Amino acid sequence: MTYRGRNIIVKGDVQSGKTLFMLTCAYHFITCDLSVLIVLRNSKKDKEQMTERLRKLVKRLNDYLSEYDHASQVKILDDNFKAEELVNNQTVYISLGNGASLRKYANAVKEHPEMKEQFALIIDEADFVDSDETETKNQLDFLKANSFCRFNVSAT
Repeated sequence: MTYRGRNIIVKGDVQSGKTLFMLTCAYHFITCDLSVLIVLRNSKKDKEQMTERLRKLVKRLNDYLSEYDHASQVKILDDNFKAEELVNNQTVYISLGNGASLRKYANAVKEHPEMKEQFALIIDEADFVDSDETETKNQLDFLKANSFCRFNVSAT
């Protein structure tokens, strides 16, 4: 796969399809037996909306692809996930962009070194999430260094 080690910047106007792009990328990486970490701004409402949109997209794609025997099992993890669940690829975790939320995923990667480079990292509103707040920055830097590849998405 040619994405290994890549840091990709995705810029687009408001309502130009960036969210659909991120969700479609997540589905793609799931079909490649990777996990996906999507980092959002520190907004629970954004997380709820993204989770619902991902569920709907997965259902639509699987409904279509099941006709061709290509549907994928996608497990969307909630905040109570266990580190062991990440070892079994094909998981998506949507994280708030704060140190505490990112630490949970980072700690799971530290506990299971086999997770290194086994997840794609998608950062929404990358210019806001990658902040000066030390804990957030430290966790995000660790996750960037250990991801298979990164997508930094922004409208600005």
